[in-house]
Amino acid sequence: MTPRPTRGEINTRLAAGLLLCMAAAAVGWLLESEILAAQKKPAEASESMREALARQPNGMLAARTYVLLITAGKAADAAAFAARWEKDHPQDAAFHNLLGQYRQSRGDVDGAVASYRAALAIEHQAELHSNDADFARFPGLRWKNPLR
Repeated sequence: MTPRPTRGEINTRLAAGLLLCMAAAAVGWLLESEILAAQKKPAEASESMREALARQPNGMLAARTYVLLITAGKAADAAAFAARWEKDHPQDAAFHNLLGQYRQSRGDVDGAVASYRAALAIEHQAELHSNDADFARFPGLRWKNPLR
């Protein structure tokens, strides 16, 4: 008698089938990535998410890639990825908003607030006034130190 496949095995097979059908689309890679993440394979999930991102660049997929890299223990890769994304997509407020949500969930209040402020200023094409020089790291953010 053949053993019955687990739910994870079924999901993996479904994702593989979708990937074959939708190899040129981001959704197949996105589903594979999320299944791998659910299976506690963040390194492999981040690679699949990068494939999805290459096919459909957007802030949501970029933020998810960042989180998967952090989860995989690749903090330096995550930081380099975020810096590259910010440089290549300086007006992507969604990326900063989602990073703010992630940082808030991890208890990094200061990082979350900075991400949210950058997202709001970029979204509304506003100039942020702060004496915190760390805001200079957001390429799409118009920032001014009011004390100078």
